[in-house]
Amino acid sequence: MMPTHTTNPFRLKLPLRFLAILVLLLATLSVFATARAQLASDMVTTEEGREEVFEALVDLFKDNYWDEDFLDWDEWADDFRDRALRAKDRDAFERILTRMVNELDDEHSNFIGYVPDVGNSFVAPEPPSRVGIGIEYDYFDKKGIVISRVLPTTPAEVAGLRRGDVVININGEDITDVSRGKATGLVRDSSQDEEVKVKVLRQNEQLDIVIEPGPIRFGEVRDLARAYMIEKEIGYIYIPTFNETGVGQRVHNLIGELQEQGATSLIMDLRDNPGGILSELGLVLGIFTQGKWAQAISRSELAWISRYEILETQLGEGERLLRGRQYLETPEGETINVATVQNPVEFNGPVSILVTQQNSSAGEIAPLVLKDLKGATVIGEITNGNVESIRGFDLPDGSVVLIAMANMESSTGGSFNKGVMPDTFATASIEDLARGYDEPVAEALKALQELPFTPRKFF
Repeated sequence: MMPTHTTNPFRLKLPLRFLAILVLLLATLSVFATARAQLASDMVTTEEGREEVFEALVDLFKDNYWDEDFLDWDEWADDFRDRALRAKDRDAFERILTRMVNELDDEHSNFIGYVPDVGNSFVAPEPPSRVGIGIEYDYFDKKGIVISRVLPTTPAEVAGLRRGDVVININGEDITDVSRGKATGLVRDSSQDEEVKVKVLRQNEQLDIVIEPGPIRFGEVRDLARAYMIEKEIGYIYIPTFNETGVGQRVHNLIGELQEQGATSLIMDLRDNPGGILSELGLVLGIFTQGKWAQAISRSELAWISRYEILETQLGEGERLLRGRQYLETPEGETINVATVQNPVEFNGPVSILVTQQNSSAGEIAPLVLKDLKGATVIGEITNGNVESIRGFDLPDGSVVLIAMANMESSTGGSFNKGVMPDTFATASIEDLARGYDEPVAEALKALQELPFTPRKFF
């Protein structure tokens, strides 16, 4: 049974917190709006309708799952069929199909459920905003609020707060000897004021900083990459996700700015990066390598390859236009997907990459590729090896299921399934941050500067 339609782009890992985003994307990308409009949302109110949807889902996995021998698909279906057909309403039916797909436990395949057809009239709403200052933090007993991340473009960044700052006083109230609840409550409540006066410890120096809270689209800025010079000639860039359109262009721009500031080597912080859109990953990797960089295997056959190139167009005498282009292609050379960045940059210096066990999919493939092709140093923890790519399919009632269709491997056929094995093991802790120390960053500085020792401070 064929699905009503499939969607591109391919994605590498989609955590649950991104499912709502994908649902909207799937709706806007549908090229069969008229056909879907005729599909009744109440189709699953009858046993015949539930059976049609159930069997369509089973057929999709049988026909498309990347490993056809992953399990006995008929036995899998038999375990859930009776319960699905007896479901009393759509909610019950969808809960059963959700459990059914979750049983695969591949961390990629997901049953999303019914997506109302909106045709071409859909306009994605702007992310909601709320007043705040823009920090992520934790409370360290007897020390204060330790800032683990300053969100880009927020009042906290404008005011000059940094990762590793320890807030010891908020609007005149000492928070070094209060409960965690009271300290975090003060941060939350003060962020609604017109002005927040904080005292912070930065290494051994005490600073007075004034922050003017403002509206923040947290869902948007939380996923923005951020970069700055961390040492002379060493740039630092943090990439929290590849899951947003525009990640590739932003990273090109940021690394270009670092180069203008004198960066000849780079720390790429991918800690906890959960993955995202394959084309955005490819655009980022294109900064460091051109040509084929990975391939995907489905059912023991080469499904597609991924490559990046820089195109040059002459506009006139002395003028030229450069574009970086990421391709997904079949083995026969047919283009599946293309993504482009303007004014691409190239970085040829040494790179150290930071990862944690929570890295997944595209967040694992980036260090694996750069270690393989560019000799990048990887620092952090062993990752899990979840490197499948997914694709969305419509079911007859208008619901959507995501299926792991291919497994990524290196451009030369090397397996990525074992995840990332760091060259140096290192872990950050809130206690270390409170004293201005980030072990993975320190180890990266040691590697890039070829030091015989690990620097103890970096803030």
